[in-house]
Formats: sequence, structure tokens, C-alpha cells
Amino acid sequence: MNIKNLNDNILTRAWKERYNAQSESIKKQLDHLYHADPSEYKLKVIKRKRIQPQEGDVFLVSPRENIYFYGKVLCTNIRNPYDNWINGQNMVVIFKCKTDIISMEKYNPNYDDLLVKPTIVTKQYWSNGSFYTIDNIPLTNLEKNLDYGFYDAFNNCFISETGAKIDHQPKIICSKGISTLSGISYFIERELIMDKT
Repeated sequence: MNIKNLNDNILTRAWKERYNAQSESIKKQLDHLYHADPSEYKLKVIKRKRIQPQEGDVFLVSPRENIYFYGKVLCTNIRNPYDNWINGQNMVVIFKCKTDIISMEKYNPNYDDLLVKPTIVTKQYWSNGSFYTIDNIPLTNLEKNLDYGFYDAFNNCFISETGAKIDHQPKIICSKGISTLSGISYFIERELIMDKT
């Protein structure tokens, strides 16, 4: 596959469509973010904990002082025979529901409007204090059967976190690979720029 095809796929086209639908002032902010140093949108440290995330953990992430978004761990200790980098990692989602205190009071997950779609992360997010676990809620049937998949641009197909091919276009299409510490904060900042509510 050539570079042109890698840069023109279902994910890049969806992003271009969203970007073009924004006002000129929002586009300027998005352009600035794209070229910004990651220190400009670094996640706040909530509390460092040397824990191993567990399936069902509900955690908080803070892009601004006293603003927290809820996230949930959907899968831990991933086993992927095709990608050693992913082995042992965790898969999370981050919701648009937010709070100004460390509490479960406003936890109201909505998988139809996610802040960050399913993404694979290391436990470093917890050890450096960017993610802070506050509860554990067993996965619901909806969560166990969530229709998501990672887009593999090299092979033009959808795969699960285990590397298995998916035979349909999932409802939730995610980026393949492990999200870096700056990657999650970038995705959150981008969504905050576009969603002024």
C-alpha cells in the first residue's frame, strides 16, 4: 500500500469531514493544536497509584484544573499474537460526562457519544497519575457486546484488540495501536475545542 492510500482512509476521511464542518475560529484552534507542543495540553496529575488496572474499573482523567471526565477499562492484559507491543496492555474508553469533584455522582456513560473511543493504553497512565481509579463496575452486556473495531490501514480491514479480523464495518471505528500519554490528551483537547457545551 502506498503512502497516499495510508493517508486517505475511512478514519482520515471522517476527520476531514468533521474538520470542514467547523467554524473558521474552531478550525484555527484545531490547526494550532495540531502544531502545538504537547506540554500545552498535558493531562493534569490527579494521584499517582502503582496499580494494575482491572476490567470494569471506572477512572477519572483531568484535562483542566477541577474538570474530570469519566473513563472505563473494558479489557486488561490484552493478548495479541500479531503485535507484541499490544500484549499485556489495557483498553479504555472515555465518556463525555464530567464532574468537578472526585466522585461517582455524575457517572452516566453514553457509548453513542464518546469523548475517546476504545483505545489501547499502558498502565503508565495510572502510575503517573493521569488516570485515577475511583470504582469498579462489572461490564454490562452492552459493554461486552460493544460493536467496535480498530482500522488497519496497511491491510484495509478492521480488527479486534487481539488482532482477529472483523468481517463487517463496526459501529465504532478506532485507531489501531497504543495511545501515547500525549495522544490521549491530544484527542481530549481536540474534542473540547469542537464541543463548547
